[in-house]
Amino acid sequence: MCAATETLRHHGQEGSGPLGADSSGDYLIEVGSLTKRFGSFTAVDRVTFGVRRGEVFGYLGANGAGKTTTIRMLCGLLQPTQGEARVAGVDVLREPGRVKTQIGYMSQKFSLYQDLTVLENLKFFAGVYGITGKTARIRISKALDLSGLEGESGRLTRSLPGGMRQRLALGSALLHEPRVLFLDEPTAGVDPVSRRSFWRVIRRLASEGKSLLVTTHHLDEAEYCQRVGLMVDGRLVALDSPEGLKATHVPGVMHSVFGVSQAELERVFEGEPALWGMKPFGLAVHLRVAPALSDPEDLARFLRARGVQVPRGALRGPPHGSRDFETAGPRESGHKETGACDTGDTRESGARESGARESDAREPYGGVRIEPAEASLEDVFLELVQRESRQAKDPHRGEGLTPGQTPHPGAGPRPASRASRTSGRREGS
Repeated sequence: MCAATETLRHHGQEGSGPLGADSSGDYLIEVGSLTKRFGSFTAVDRVTFGVRRGEVFGYLGANGAGKTTTIRMLCGLLQPTQGEARVAGVDVLREPGRVKTQIGYMSQKFSLYQDLTVLENLKFFAGVYGITGKTARIRISKALDLSGLEGESGRLTRSLPGGMRQRLALGSALLHEPRVLFLDEPTAGVDPVSRRSFWRVIRRLASEGKSLLVTTHHLDEAEYCQRVGLMVDGRLVALDSPEGLKATHVPGVMHSVFGVSQAELERVFEGEPALWGMKPFGLAVHLRVAPALSDPEDLARFLRARGVQVPRGALRGPPHGSRDFETAGPRESGHKETGACDTGDTRESGARESGARESDAREPYGGVRIEPAEASLEDVFLELVQRESRQAKDPHRGEGLTPGQTPHPGAGPRPASRASRTSGRREGS
């Protein structure tokens, strides 16, 4: 048995790390207490997690959080300082060369030859992998089909739009039929329609049993992942499904309040235990509140009692339900990418919708309104980063908060909770 697997079982959650929830499945990536130091700097600090067969695992964090360093170690390109890792059944520390035959890797920087055609690039990389003859023809045809480039095989790579080039790079990384794929910010610089198309391909690969570890700065994309790990300063500080992360780290009910400044709301909520969090969000301020203020009518009465003029008709219905990026999965648009998703019609429609929203936000009901809002992975990420920063400055700050509550100038004392003292523990502890 891999020592990484033993580490994961020691935590009682084999393959998912100490912050995960599941304990069964067939894992193609197993990581236990993986660490990388450069001199006195620790880039990756005792990271533990696992990725199942057929799972899309999101690995998120700010620049410099340790994401790419982790991937380089798992690809056999960088020797870990300590810890254990096994990829597709291969011990990364003992057989780094063999690991490379089992994985596909795609970076955010396009690495194919721009002066070759689509087909020439695929033939070249098939040769690099030692794939020739009939096998090469079959796999190249499959790569073209998967990437949606069947009709573009004779086109120079440099002439392809960004989304098509990324799909071509993915097709090239699949020619040797790897069991595990590492995608390091694969949709960086790609337009939303192309991103949606790219993620359809990712879901298809997962349905075929491949394990995918994906890093991204687009937190709306991470909603596609079955589980998400969040890195802060080299440490894996949270790991769960997107919904699980939101329920744990940004609990409560969220409202969008328009027409009232954050400073005014901080004054209104000073010392109020029902307020769990407050953040600016575009033209609004997001309030995260306890169940006592979950009803918009109750929140409106609370604000009116403290001098905020909330008109009687200022409450809105259910959330827009709209992220600017499709996350539902089964719903497909049928859009065929042409490389120019920003057509005149799209721009005009987008301008109308944006203008309508902006106008509606600025001057509704005398300028004040309350709308229900939904927590996002961005809220989770910001909450965890701020919490880690606070704990680094003052390890005892926030000990009396329940999970997801944020101390700020407008918030009063909260009841103590054991969960709050353990939710931020270091991974692997």
